[in-house]
Amino acid sequence: YANPAVLLAILSILLKYSQRGAKYLRLDAIAYLWKKLDTACIHLPETHTVIQVIRKVLEESQMPVHLVSETNVPHTENISYLGDGNNEAHIVYNFSLAPLLLHSLYSSDTEALKEWALKLDFPYPNTHFLNFTASHDGIGVTPLNGLVSNENIQDICRRVEELGGHVSMKAIPDGDSVPYELNINWLDAMAIPGDNSEEVTDEMINRFFVTQALILSFRGLPAIYYHGLFGSRGWSEGVELSGIPRRVNREKLNITELEAELSDPKSIRYRIYSIYTELLTIRKQEPAFSPGAGQRILKSPGGGFGLMRTAETGEQVLSLYNFSPDWLEFDIPEDIQDTAILTDLRTNSIERKSRHTLMPYGMVWLKVLMDN
Repeated sequence: YANPAVLLAILSILLKYSQRGAKYLRLDAIAYLWKKLDTACIHLPETHTVIQVIRKVLEESQMPVHLVSETNVPHTENISYLGDGNNEAHIVYNFSLAPLLLHSLYSSDTEALKEWALKLDFPYPNTHFLNFTASHDGIGVTPLNGLVSNENIQDICRRVEELGGHVSMKAIPDGDSVPYELNINWLDAMAIPGDNSEEVTDEMINRFFVTQALILSFRGLPAIYYHGLFGSRGWSEGVELSGIPRRVNREKLNITELEAELSDPKSIRYRIYSIYTELLTIRKQEPAFSPGAGQRILKSPGGGFGLMRTAETGEQVLSLYNFSPDWLEFDIPEDIQDTAILTDLRTNSIERKSRHTLMPYGMVWLKVLMDN
């Protein structure tokens, strides 16, 4: 990119994408864009300058394009690619969320997730996090550093390997290597080691959706990988044929077979897709789930997680999640406990009580209506 001809060529390509209707442009592994001898070639000042040039050119073209930076690095370095909130990326990947959700499920302990969410920095009002669990790559482990113990990280890696997944390692300066990425299909990661790996159980589906519903309700933008939307399993054959662990998430689907399975109420794809589209429909209708709507992390029992989203226009949705195999009781927040009528957005049932009970690996979205 130090070569003006290269920079101009890339800018021309990006402009062509925007002219053809692209609304989001993903800057893949952007932290490594600039190369300089005797450096690690990551997070260099020139990289931020190039991003600023890209954004300025796109703005001058008056095309409504959002830049999404993909930097699988610790939080502080990650959000540095938002610049000053107006001159670099509009959106950054929220890499810590996915491994924290796995940790919460595997340990039935949500303390690390709650502590992280309480401290999560939303630095600028017109920027957002991209919240996701699965992608064409694996689940990054590096973002867990400093959030959970090394023993917890090793427990997650061990669990993934017991479920047939792979743990990709990364060399560090002292010559050793550390876990970098978990290569496993997200639905497969919801299983219990020792269970029949060929069968998707109701409990697996519940675990799957306690994580998916959370990314749909969390402040920011949800990113849904198509294999998750369609209830795919891991493509172990692709890994075996190529020797590339990331291929577990990269199977190409046959459209005729996919449509047949999505039309069969007995298939796993039908069940997953039906629930997912139900949640997406509800989310689209609720102003409180807008990307920049207010978010408050609530007190919750061990293994539980709760948050309140509040729209600028006042609408509120209370979201509760159970990451444990036990029934949990959640206290309704005191500031609405005596005056709120709560409507379950999935069943339309109405309740007015100080506590809500959730089944193991259950979730609920409750619309808050104040009784005046």
